[in-house]
Amino acid sequence: MKSFALPLAVLFLFAASGCGSGHSGTARVSGKVLHGGQPVVGAAVAFLPEGGVGRPASAVTDQTGMYELTTFSAKDGAIPGKYTVTVSPPAKPAAPGAAPSMPMATADDYAAAMAKGIDPVAKALGDSAEKSDVPADYRSVATSPLKKEVVSGSNVFDLLVD
Repeated sequence: MKSFALPLAVLFLFAASGCGSGHSGTARVSGKVLHGGQPVVGAAVAFLPEGGVGRPASAVTDQTGMYELTTFSAKDGAIPGKYTVTVSPPAKPAAPGAAPSMPMATADDYAAAMAKGIDPVAKALGDSAEKSDVPADYRSVATSPLKKEVVSGSNVFDLLVD
């Protein structure tokens, strides 16, 4: 059974990989994920640098579908540049006491997997993704039509996954 902790584990990996590094080159990025005009709650949002080179940023949507990206520390945004955006559906809650379904890895491991065309989040979500309102194309860096350019300052990107 899949765990809601999965998107949070991915978010933690990205945040922990840069803790204490003092990076100030990020720009705030926020927005809302919507499907059919309704918020998508608990979705994992990943901004993956085009070309597979660079630092990814991620977030998990809240109860209103809102997200704020994290690269090095909580809600610090993303490094300016061009990104392919993936949206992975919320995972099914795990049974009480169940372990997370994806082992912890570093942000560099995640980036290396993505560079090979392997989306660890979508893969780990497995069959819960099959029953999601988030269309399959949005779940993989290879097929996502969402392309965004982060610029210095504040960026707001509402993501429509219809």
